[in-house]
Amino acid sequence: MIAVVAHPSPQLREHALKTLESAGCEVHEAADSEEAVSACRRVGADVLLADHHLGEGVLPLVDRIKRDPELFRTAIVVLAGDDITSAGVLEALDRGADDVLRTPLHDGDLVGRSFAAARTKALVEELTRQNDRLEELVFFDELTGLRNRRAVLHELEMLLAGARRHGHRLSVLMLDIDRFKPINDEHGHRAGDEVLRAVGQRLVGRMRREDLAGRLGGDELLVVLPDTDAAGARIAANSIREAISERPVRSSAGPINVSVSIGIAQWQDEDLARLLEEADRALYAAKAGGRDRSVTA
Repeated sequence: MIAVVAHPSPQLREHALKTLESAGCEVHEAADSEEAVSACRRVGADVLLADHHLGEGVLPLVDRIKRDPELFRTAIVVLAGDDITSAGVLEALDRGADDVLRTPLHDGDLVGRSFAAARTKALVEELTRQNDRLEELVFFDELTGLRNRRAVLHELEMLLAGARRHGHRLSVLMLDIDRFKPINDEHGHRAGDEVLRAVGQRLVGRMRREDLAGRLGGDELLVVLPDTDAAGARIAANSIREAISERPVRSSAGPINVSVSIGIAQWQDEDLARLLEEADRALYAAKAGGRDRSVTA
């Protein structure tokens, strides 16, 4: 456990340091709020033990820690004397403190409450990891790492609403891997999955930060290009095609040459379903025209 003890009293800091170090902790000292925040950031503190009267009071420090995107998981134990009221204890806890520990410090309480607070941080971190994993399962396609059908269509719907409201342009690309069924039939589904994964990675490598990509199903992918007209969409489509076909995909069955056909549609104030129909028709025309090409609706 890594702890930071923030208190104006050198004697109290020394007592806390020796007690916690004897219990196997790494301990750092701070004399004021600025030093406390700096120390927590520098050492990645699990627990901050902070004096109730530190600076202008501990509550602004609690707010600062809990609003910081790097530090908000840090557990905070407020060190308070007999002058803290029950209302003061409740307010500290309500603002984000994890515990209130009375001073003068008793060694057993100091060690026990500090480790309990550190466990709280560990539980929060584990919950955050589980939530992130759940979000991946809900919104992202496990094979390609792209958004799944539900997620990409939902985000496209939101972007269409924004484009309509603010008069922005928007285009979509509908991609299909050329002759994907023969790839599966000849090389096996494992190799097919590896091709899909590689196509997704190469696709993302040619996208801007604001662009979106998702897997609609099978080998059909969708790219959303905000603030992009048809000319810009054609440039993006050709860049993506080149990136995907420039070298074979290394698969478990050996190298496989891959290309994609792309249908391009620029939004013209139609609804989501009509926009996707236009892109799908353009994709069909690209495949009918010989594949490995892009066609604009």
